[in-house]
Amino acid sequence: LMAIAPPADAAPLAAAWHDLVRRQLVIFVSPNAVDGLFGARPAQSSWPAATLAASPGPGTGAALRNAGVPP
Repeated sequence: LMAIAPPADAAPLAAAWHDLVRRQLVIFVSPNAVDGLFGARPAQSSWPAATLAASPGPGTGAALRNAGVPP
């Protein structure tokens, strides 16, 4: 069985937030992936306007919109 849990070290997720501005596209594979990244969002951080987000299905797309990522 698979368990979904927060990482033991949140530093890579914080670094990912600071690196988003350098990315053209970020692909999220599940709503859990969206929750994981946005759950580790540093204070005062927001999704960069020039960075696109992609999802494989409607559930992940809805999670991205709920997190504030524009369609």
